[in-house]
Amino acid sequence: MVEQKRGVATRSGPVGADAPRRVVFIGASDAPSRSAVERFVRGAGDCAVTLCDARPERVEAWARSLPGGRVSVQRLDPGDPGDLLAAIKAAALVVLGPAARARCAATVRTACIEAGVPCLDFYEDVARAASALAFARAAEEAGVPLFVGCGASLGLSSMLAVDAARELDSVRSVDTLWTSGEHARADRKVLEGLLNTAGGGSSRHDPASVPAEAAEFTPDEVGERYARRGSERPEAVAFSRRLPVGARVHAAGKPGLGLLARVAGTYDGEPAVVIRRTPADAEGAIPLNDAAVLAGTACAAFALLALDRAANWKGVLAPEDWADPEAFYTAVERTGVHPADIVETVV
Repeated sequence: MVEQKRGVATRSGPVGADAPRRVVFIGASDAPSRSAVERFVRGAGDCAVTLCDARPERVEAWARSLPGGRVSVQRLDPGDPGDLLAAIKAAALVVLGPAARARCAATVRTACIEAGVPCLDFYEDVARAASALAFARAAEEAGVPLFVGCGASLGLSSMLAVDAARELDSVRSVDTLWTSGEHARADRKVLEGLLNTAGGGSSRHDPASVPAEAAEFTPDEVGERYARRGSERPEAVAFSRRLPVGARVHAAGKPGLGLLARVAGTYDGEPAVVIRRTPADAEGAIPLNDAAVLAGTACAAFALLALDRAANWKGVLAPEDWADPEAFYTAVERTGVHPADIVETVV
């Protein structure tokens, strides 16, 4: 599905075809953020990109190597409200990366609400994403969207799960996990056995085959979006009201070479399982077989979607609240990933 492109207007001023839209990345020195910038620049056409960092010398040489000459670098203390407001003025979108200090997230969100600029956060931590809920009322009243969890294990995993869930009449459980190279290449029988073990909590398995860290979620807890049990790891997954209340959600694994979502439920009155995953052996120009590349590419795709859709949304939004899987996959393709290397169904 190809989305109809729309201009974005904010209280900082309308953005139209006469001037390139400007996207501000706050914190771009870590590997996922660099991947996000590289992929975004590839897919964003004539957008101007400003990289803001407390130590711009860390990114200046790399920024000059990016194609198109549309990337500039600016020194910024994200904890300084005045400095921050000046940096994001008239931007079409602010992207808050993992390198930005966690305590600065609140300052950035406050500034974006005040300036009327959409903000997209792809730091993959449930606590940081959930903390955005405190800004929900202010963002709603200002008509500003705060997109949270727009990375891999808080974003791409949600798209895979929502995509799989739509094939079923009812959903009983959702299991998502990072996969290593060995797990990603497993055949169907081995893969489904692994997932049944991870989802069911059985101890009848090889301890080395299933990651130890796991978290369970119910979508009707903690602001109806985020909940976790038994894990403080950032690889937890967030789901919203798009999955039925009462469905069990289980996330497992440390960052690996790919992501996988298994959804169990019923179809036409019979038990059914649908599995979506990132391909194990992608051969395109940008294979998604590295955690940093996977997170950065997902962020870039969400940012491309946000540029087109921000004017239609307000408040705090998890990826599955506002992004459709087909539109997301199309946006990933725009970043340079071959369509066959984005998602596959295990049958």
